[in-house]
Order: sequence, then structure tokens, then C-alpha cells
Amino acid sequence: MSLKGKVQPNQIYRVVSERVGVRTRFEAGLVRGVTELVGRRHEMRALMTAFERAKSGEAQMVDVVGEAGVGKSRLVYEFQKLLEKDIVFLTGTCVHYGRSINFLPVINLVRASFNIDEAMAEEDVGRIIEKNATNSLTQMIPFYRSLLSLKVDDPMFNSLTPEGRKFGTFEAVKNLLFDLSKEKPLVVFLEDAHWIDKISEEFFMYFSRIFRSRSILMLAAHRPDASPSWAQGAHYQRLGIETLSSNSSIKLMRNILGGVFLEPHLEKRLVDRTGGNPFFVEEIVRELVDRGDLVKKYNEY
Repeated sequence: MSLKGKVQPNQIYRVVSERVGVRTRFEAGLVRGVTELVGRRHEMRALMTAFERAKSGEAQMVDVVGEAGVGKSRLVYEFQKLLEKDIVFLTGTCVHYGRSINFLPVINLVRASFNIDEAMAEEDVGRIIEKNATNSLTQMIPFYRSLLSLKVDDPMFNSLTPEGRKFGTFEAVKNLLFDLSKEKPLVVFLEDAHWIDKISEEFFMYFSRIFRSRSILMLAAHRPDASPSWAQGAHYQRLGIETLSSNSSIKLMRNILGGVFLEPHLEKRLVDRTGGNPFFVEEIVRELVDRGDLVKKYNEY
């Protein structure tokens, strides 16, 4: 299609449907496929150590901190793959427009805890909550329904003040997560926490102060300029993710190219240009291949 301001016609695409399960840039990258993780042995050991402590009943809180594109989500993804199967892993995702949406990542956790899909009808969601919120969780059902935007007919809940509903929701979600951790070790991952809404941050601060004797590992990935209120206590650690070394950057380039080497001067130039940022390395190398600027000749590009 010819477009104003463009000399050549442009290829136009029509949106057919939403890709289920894809919320973030990293998840979109998983659809395309990922290469072998490089240069993160120290960080992976730190996460595994924290998990072993949490598994033994000494709850841990770890912030994975780094600039955009440095590989925070990828590190947690690879960490999850290494964990034993008999665990519960829940993810709450913050988005750039989500600071004004109360409880957004908390809602993700509750949906995942009850195995609720966003596409489900309200009646089905209500039945799932009723079925699974048993024993001590039964009295919390109105809070779960409210959190998931379902109608609540409970007179006691409807008589609560906004502050009462907020702290009641805190208790309901806390009890749900504690209940999950009784049967299996629980990992709660808060992704892109630099975009968290204030009420969710308040909840996670509250939760991190009272989960000490539970088999729970709480992870949060955020950029260095964020200062989450839960970043305190003997159970807390900040795990900084730095850019890749020159050798690791070159190894990543070769992995992207299927093990094929680039000419040394070009590898060095790309390392300098990308600054060791894994996302930049991957995007630039793939772009050069897609445009035909990198052409394979024998066993080299």
C-alpha cells in the first residue's frame, strides 16, 4: 500500500487475534525462540541458593535489578526451568500503563492460583472460586470475587469501607498464597515491578513482612531507578544484573547465528555498538541477517 511520506509501497498487516499468553516483550521473544543463556552463572547460583533456603522454610525476597534489555526476565525464565517440577510458580505482571490500575499484578496471581483463564465467562469464574476456596478460604470468597470484577452479594462485604475492603483483600490474597505454600514450595515472581501500582506495592510490602517462616521465594524484576518499599530485612537481597562481557557478547552472537563466527573486526564493532546489552545484541544481529547485510559464506558471515 502506498503511504503518505513513503517512497516505496509498504506491506500492510491485519490484526487477526490476540496471541494467548503473550503480555510482555520477553514473552513475544519466546514465540520466536531463544538462544542458550550466557554469562549468568553467578546470578543463577544466587537464585538457586535463595530457593533452597525458601524451600527449607526460610522465606526469601530477591530483587533482580538491571537496565532494560539486560536480561532480567530471561534469567528468571531459565531459573524456573531449572527448578524441580513439584513447585508452584506464579507470575504477576506490571505494565507501563498499569500504575493507575489497582491490584493489577495481584489479580494475575489470584487468577493463576485458581487456574482461571481471562477468557472464561463470569459464571464459570465464580464456580471455580467457590470450588477451590475451601476451609479457611471460604470466608474470603467475596474478596476474590471483587478482585476479579465479579458481582458480590455478601452484605458484610458491601458494608465495608474502601479501606476495610483493601485490607480484607490483603488478607484474602495472603491466605491464598500461604495455603498454596503448605503443599509445595511457592515462587512468586513480580515482573517489571518499576511499573507497579501503589496498592499492589503496599500489598507486597505487607506480604514480605509476614511470610518469613513459609516455603516462599518472592522475586521482583525491576530497573535500577525503582525503590520498592519491600527492599529491607535480613531475608532480602538485591541481585544486580550487569551487561555482558565482550566474550559473553560474542558467544551470544555466535549462538544467534547457529554457531557460525563473524569476522573478528565485525564482532568487536558489534560489541562496542551494543554495549553488552543482550537485547541489543540479539536485535541488531537478527536485523543484519534479515536485511541481508550479513550473508553466510561457508562457515562464516
